[in-house]
Amino acid sequence: MASPHDHHGQLAALRSLARMLSAVEHHGLSANEFRVLLALADESCALAELTDRLDLPAVAVRAATRHLAMRGLIRRRQGARRKARVSLTAAGLTTLRLLTATATQPDDLTPAST
Repeated sequence: MASPHDHHGQLAALRSLARMLSAVEHHGLSANEFRVLLALADESCALAELTDRLDLPAVAVRAATRHLAMRGLIRRRQGARRKARVSLTAAGLTTLRLLTATATQPDDLTPAST
């Protein structure tokens, strides 16, 4: 049986996730676009590597990166042997920080007394 503390921890985690998803939607991003931003947080990579990391169809990753590039959130560069590389721009990093910060904000709601 889960303790009340475990239950409150699960609720807090769900609220954090809900806040982050709401922020992603507010910024006009799809779930795949958000996943691309998260995957590029630490380093740039080849488009094929990004597809493998995200375990998504190549067409979905190409669509997400194209949209993010049009918004100025990532940069796509043609690499050797036609292998495109993608990386976050300063605007992309700022957006990612804003989105992930929403999950760490304290809950405004307090658990109801039982």
